[in-house]
Amino acid sequence: MSSKTFLALGVGLLLGFWLTLSVGADDTALERPGYALTTLDGSGNVGRFSSVTIGADGLGLISSFDETNGDLKVAHCSNLACTSATLTTVDRAGNVGQYSSVTIGTDGLGLISYYDATSGDLKVAHCSNVACTAATLTTVDRAGDVGQYSSVTIGADGLGLISYFDATNADLKVAHCSDLACTSATLTTLTFLKSEDNDGQFTSVTSAGGRGVISYYDSTDQVLKLALCPDLACTEATITTTPDRAGNVGEYSSVTIGTDGLALISYYDATNGDLKVAHCSDSACTAATRTTLQSEDNVGQYSSVTIGTDGLALISYYDATNGDLKVAYCSDSTCTEATLTTVDRASDVGQYSSVTIGTDGLGLISYYDASNGDLKVAHCSDSACTAATLTTLDGAANNVGAPSSMIMGADGLGLISYYDTTDGDLKVAHCSNLACTVATRTTLQSEDNVGQYSSVTIGTDGLGLISYYDATNGDLKVAHCSDSACTAATRTTLQSEDNVGQYSSVTIGTDGLGLISYYDATSGNLKVAHCSDLACTAATRTTVDRGGDVGQYSSVTIGTDGLGLISYYDATNGDLKVAHCSDLFCVPYHRRR
Repeated sequence: MSSKTFLALGVGLLLGFWLTLSVGADDTALERPGYALTTLDGSGNVGRFSSVTIGADGLGLISSFDETNGDLKVAHCSNLACTSATLTTVDRAGNVGQYSSVTIGTDGLGLISYYDATSGDLKVAHCSNVACTAATLTTVDRAGDVGQYSSVTIGADGLGLISYFDATNADLKVAHCSDLACTSATLTTLTFLKSEDNDGQFTSVTSAGGRGVISYYDSTDQVLKLALCPDLACTEATITTTPDRAGNVGEYSSVTIGTDGLALISYYDATNGDLKVAHCSDSACTAATRTTLQSEDNVGQYSSVTIGTDGLALISYYDATNGDLKVAYCSDSTCTEATLTTVDRASDVGQYSSVTIGTDGLGLISYYDASNGDLKVAHCSDSACTAATLTTLDGAANNVGAPSSMIMGADGLGLISYYDTTDGDLKVAHCSNLACTVATRTTLQSEDNVGQYSSVTIGTDGLGLISYYDATNGDLKVAHCSDSACTAATRTTLQSEDNVGQYSSVTIGTDGLGLISYYDATSGNLKVAHCSDLACTAATRTTVDRGGDVGQYSSVTIGTDGLGLISYYDATNGDLKVAHCSDLFCVPYHRRR
């Protein structure tokens, strides 16, 4: 399987000027004030079956399916708003990654359940580190065609509990992990469902009072149902209830436990095309209050529900009529009414949504952009998510222009580097306020065709440092801002021999100096430049990988060990690769495939 990765560090819109910043070859401009677009993963048709959680480091961890390559991928957010991320292909063996679900174990590491379509198996990936740049893979169940519609949670015993669908027997099954990595598990077919024909699609599992609570869809009767496990392993769920049987209801269900200790379920009413919720009246959910949150248009598919820091539910879902991502913010614990907001209306977006609450107390939503085949995230601006920062992180290969890059400056305001495709210039925009409704724009270099593949970071001197590509001369260049607004800059050519500088990415090392990864198109190599001073007027250059045509779509960050970590694309083999630097200069190095 091939895979590609590219980190687009961000995108901004200067609303007061209606300035559009390009984020990728097919990415569209913002449509209205209050929103900025970025793409998490645009390397082919990616982003379906996404699931998001918050890691032990307080940052988002997103699992999703790369349909182009048939791979399971994860994105580890670099900041709370997830305007950039480290992307990793976790499993590429066959057609894998559909119906993924991610949670964080008691060891602080991600645990992902997913479907292996090639073998018809349920698999799990236990992340080896917080960013999930590597993982232990295990086939949990291979008996028949199993593993679709999986959902994973952590039980009171600290072990994973996975609900999933057995397509061969049309049953709902659960797997109770035997250890933190889920290298083995106790498998149970919920036998009370045997007489109920086709049950177990669209499962969602959570834990309440130490017991599993599973919502699922009965496709025979076309109703929403709920099962409560009597023990940690859920070896036999003795109670099942039907919170809603009015019409064809229960697809795309998502369940969470409210602050009142009772289950709240969001789901789709296919008969009427509505988004509905069911609030259980007791722990067994023997009765429930049902509410239609939106009835106009065809809405409610791909719903996901979580509880905000204010104790109220936030639900993300898909508006199929308009092709929009929407959210419903519940007005009370039973969610008898809600405030509805369209978060993203750019093209056909919002399928496969997943929502969680970040450490800043705001919602973070991952979802699929069907028009561009991209994974996107929305970081809510308030508890009700009446506005959000939209991000398309990891843009697709770009033949015209280049992704913009955005970072928060030392003054707390956004600094954006971007490429002016009309004039072939490198430009920066310095936001004048937090919402960036007004900004100061500066052309840093107008001579020649420059500014593609720009990347911006903030140095220890509080000033911007931008790496970019000079297409006229085929050079890698840097610009060191003279002030916080970057109204002027010192420009330096770091490498002029050969055609170098595409797909650059810059970060600041623990020594306070810039570290830049970039592509040498002449030799087909991944290279790094370690700046000699804060302004990067000179640098030590190193070829990190020369094995084939490698180095496109590079992204560099600094790991918890203080050393550089670079993700990049191996075009010869169609692989995602990472290089872990052995020292601050990134030579010698270690590579992983």
